[in-house]
Amino acid sequence: MYEKEINKRAIKKWIGEAVESKSYKQYDHLHLDSVSKIFSKKTFAWIKGAFEFFEISEKIMEQFKAPCYLALCFSLKDKKEKRGFNVDSNKSLYKELDSTPPLIYIFEKGQIRWGKKPYKMTNWIPAEMGLGKMKAYYSEWKNEGDHEFNRSYLLVKIC
Repeated sequence: MYEKEINKRAIKKWIGEAVESKSYKQYDHLHLDSVSKIFSKKTFAWIKGAFEFFEISEKIMEQFKAPCYLALCFSLKDKKEKRGFNVDSNKSLYKELDSTPPLIYIFEKGQIRWGKKPYKMTNWIPAEMGLGKMKAYYSEWKNEGDHEFNRSYLLVKIC
């Protein structure tokens, strides 16, 4: 659907540079709107576009044979109180998205944390991502001085 709109060369360049320099250890990331301007504004296309972005990125990542994997991340709206994971459909995921476009991270095998904030496994995986092929994680945390909880949802392919 959006495959022709996504700049594969930009993805390959970013993955190559991140793997070579190990900038992923500082949580270097690539946003969906960086590889296609059609995703510059929040629309429902972010959901399907993110899934395709991840699949394309996965195929490119395989070429590098690095001891790493990709995670597709959705940044969710901050909340004043802990809510737990409250998404069970693409529609509810869209409603929970904040203004940050979906993005990919590179993690070393066995790592699934953002700094000191671990992710907890959750049950909902979008059907488009291949049930049985993915793991889903959720995290909510409050940094010192924050008034609200930061929240994010990650999808990773089962290795």
